[in-house]
Amino acid sequence: GRVFERLWCAVESFGVAVTSGPAMLHDIYASVSAGDGTLGIVEGQRAVGIVDGFAASDGGMVRRKLERESCFPWALLDKVFPFAMARALTTEPADHATLLAAVGVHATSVEATVRARIYATRLGSFLLATRTRAEDAGFRALRGWLIIAHLRKLTAVCDVEGRKGAAIDPVAVKELFRSMPQSLTDLRLDGVHGASPLAAALLERGGGFSEAGKKQSAHDAA
Repeated sequence: GRVFERLWCAVESFGVAVTSGPAMLHDIYASVSAGDGTLGIVEGQRAVGIVDGFAASDGGMVRRKLERESCFPWALLDKVFPFAMARALTTEPADHATLLAAVGVHATSVEATVRARIYATRLGSFLLATRTRAEDAGFRALRGWLIIAHLRKLTAVCDVEGRKGAAIDPVAVKELFRSMPQSLTDLRLDGVHGASPLAAALLERGGGFSEAGKKQSAHDAA
């Protein structure tokens, strides 16, 4: 979670988020023990990554991707909540003042973009009708960040098959699209079966994105 404490990391993450296209991948890796999945530097530890799309070992299959990523320490992502540029760390004190001055009045947008880009990795579970109270709270926070963020790309995988009785919540999909920043040009939702809720959300927004990540008009979505 050190990355959420460093100002340079935040600025670099923001730069990638606002300039990345479909070919620019954003992966998040953490080290976990090979035993119980807890954090820590231990003998035999390994890394697990939440990758942008599918890893080679996933074979393009949602189920394999979710199984591989299941031991990721998801609580680590909650560290984006207290992130603030004014409190972020730099190696040299002078760098802190220089970076804050460079960002200027856009600090709030930078913070929201960094938080949204990191926390959006949980979006797949947020869109399920079976999401927990904690996940629902996380979804509300994410939507608040998205509205003022400057993301160009967003990727998520929905675990419909992995949860008993799980299904996509059409209301959640609509809420997601209402929160989408105007800067977004590429969206991919893998594991979303049934296009009707998604198409309805696209039409309501007056233009939107296909499940394959290609921007399309409301007429095309219909």
